[in-house]
Amino acid sequence: MTRLFRHPLAHFFAIGTALLVAAEAAQPLVRALDTPTVRVSTQDREQLRRQWLSETGAMPSAEEMRALVRLHIDEAILFEEALRLGIAEQDTVVRDRLLKNMRFVHADQRLDDAALLRQAQALGMLERDPVVRRRLVQRMQHRLESQAMVDAPALAASATQLQPERTSALFHFEHVFFSSDLRADPMRDARQALSGVQRSQPAPTQGDGFLLGPTVAGMRADALGQHFGPGFASGIAAAPVGVWHGPIASSFGAHLVRVTSAATRPEAAPPTLRQVLLHARQAAEKEALRSGMERLRARYRIVDDGDALEMAMQP
Repeated sequence: MTRLFRHPLAHFFAIGTALLVAAEAAQPLVRALDTPTVRVSTQDREQLRRQWLSETGAMPSAEEMRALVRLHIDEAILFEEALRLGIAEQDTVVRDRLLKNMRFVHADQRLDDAALLRQAQALGMLERDPVVRRRLVQRMQHRLESQAMVDAPALAASATQLQPERTSALFHFEHVFFSSDLRADPMRDARQALSGVQRSQPAPTQGDGFLLGPTVAGMRADALGQHFGPGFASGIAAAPVGVWHGPIASSFGAHLVRVTSAATRPEAAPPTLRQVLLHARQAAEKEALRSGMERLRARYRIVDDGDALEMAMQP
């Protein structure tokens, strides 16, 4: 057995095993080093609070603060991704902004663009200039949104089946109100008042006051239901035009009515094919941005120096 342990193959096997164990133990550390990190400092949180206070006049609630931190994290991830993909070097807006800043700083020196851009990056202007940072975040958002998929032929086919334009009636009428709060039998009193006048003559005078007044102009059926109660609109629709009619029951009592006109007008037209496609594109871009951010968040390690990260990253 002693000779076995002294054999070169045994030494080779032992060394190989030790290296394998060490490599496996080092894997979590290697993965941690390879994972990009976004840190939310206590200073970041305080700046978010101050900005919210200046814009709204009130301190953010706990829920609002979580939303602010989540947005801050997302923007930091998008900014880091823009740098990783080299968007800062390709974007003319970013380039022009940096050159403008550096030429102001070095107004007395004759430096070429490449030298100025190198100095700008060395000074951290990519991170500190809010215009540059916002531009890079927007470029990454647009990059994710551009992955949206829209089935235009299917949408075009469905758009051809949209309902035709609909119309609704607008009722104009006078009414005399008989209150159920003031009368034992308002329907009986309304019938008696109607029998005492010719239907084409002026309104009966025995009624009570009504909140909307004695004349209603241009009210749709659904609005009649809201103001007078269910069933009143159908009673108005069945009434002849130009003569006193009723009584019609409402949620408040009884009404004698004289419809003066019942004109029709078009309701909101169904969406056009262009509107359908635009809405679908916007919805698809929103979904592409959401799913893209989920993938990016999974690649980053978030370090929150303030409140618990789990609270900030809850969906």
